[in-house]
Amino acid sequence: MGNKAVNKIGELPSIAKSDYEDTVTDLTEKIKELDEMQIESFIAGLITEPSIAYWESPDKVDFGLFSDGRLYLCDGYCPRWSLLEHLRVFNEAEELHIWRYSRGLAARLASDTISEIDEDNLESGNCLVQTSKLWGSSARPYDNGIMLFEDRGMKIWLPIPFEDHFAGGDTEDGGGINAFIQERHYLKDNERTGQVNFVDRRFVKVLIADKDGKLGEREVIKHG
Repeated sequence: MGNKAVNKIGELPSIAKSDYEDTVTDLTEKIKELDEMQIESFIAGLITEPSIAYWESPDKVDFGLFSDGRLYLCDGYCPRWSLLEHLRVFNEAEELHIWRYSRGLAARLASDTISEIDEDNLESGNCLVQTSKLWGSSARPYDNGIMLFEDRGMKIWLPIPFEDHFAGGDTEDGGGINAFIQERHYLKDNERTGQVNFVDRRFVKVLIADKDGKLGEREVIKHG
């Protein structure tokens, strides 16, 4: 397993060194003090804008945009905080994760950075960097961003600008789209069992592959 950042389709996850344990902040007690009308202001005080969002509730699972102190989801969907199961607002520098558990909402902010490690010193790594493909082989402009889709099923909205070649065709010929989400999975030694466990994960960024399979970022749109 290499130590270089994943930057091309088909590359294996990489091991890196993260300062996660020194930078993660538990915000559960703070979010418990808020009512639903205060949650967006709470997010705005913590996260750089604009940032990509991921919303999960029984009636809506999709990506969105956090901009101008507001959470925007496509088709004018109004966030129903009482139904929220998971919300991730993220960029490369940080991710705010809000989730529901048996006693209400919990939250944590991860604002870590990572560094590469030597091939001969992989045991010093504590972070697995993984890039996974998002659903959809074509895209069309939609609601100021793009809608990923395939004829056989679900659609995903992303807050990035449309490019003409996203609109279909064979990706090997430069048409269509291959979109990916990059994640960091944080590892920690279990002193009792001697095993390495996953203790948390966060979304980092959305990447788009060019016709040569090289992954690159796109600028996140602003609401408007």
